[in-house]
Amino acid sequence: MKSLADALKSGDLDAAKEAYTALTKTLEEDQTSSSSTQDSRKQKLTDMLSQVGDALNSGDISKAQEAFKSNAPPPPSNGAQ
Repeated sequence: MKSLADALKSGDLDAAKEAYTALTKTLEEDQTSSSSTQDSRKQKLTDMLSQVGDALNSGDISKAQEAFKSNAPPPPSNGAQ
């Protein structure tokens, strides 16, 4: 998530696309959540990534930045990324 945030912050479209791809792949591989709180958090993350991905695919870094900023879930309370 941090690499996507950093790429969006810098305005680097190619780096943002790479970070987005890596993050979505990781999210797809991690389907073993049993907690409803984690499920809700994952759904919010999935929704945000969908909006960011749509903007990146259209080449609109500004729209991707706004989607990330507006919809990114807060970091976990334990400080993990």
